[in-house]
Amino acid sequence: ALSAGTRTATLSAMLHSGMYEASGTWAEEVGLPAKSGVSGAVWCAIPGVGGVCAQQPRIDGAGNSVAAMAMLRALVARLPEMSVFHGG
Repeated sequence: ALSAGTRTATLSAMLHSGMYEASGTWAEEVGLPAKSGVSGAVWCAIPGVGGVCAQQPRIDGAGNSVAAMAMLRALVARLPEMSVFHGG
């Protein structure tokens, strides 16, 4: 098991830099700590709940999967309480 400090540091790093150059926009629009890879995988943490991963190989100019990001955006639009910035 990870210590609380390690969890906080990891989720913070994922939120502010896990989506390469798109990290700020991702954090603002989606609000999930995430890490993408040039393989087309995007893994998101839902703090206190678990995680979700989506994968599709076509990547955008920032190196993030186009379809995986669209699916995860749609998921958070449908379930906004998943976002770390959800107010309710």
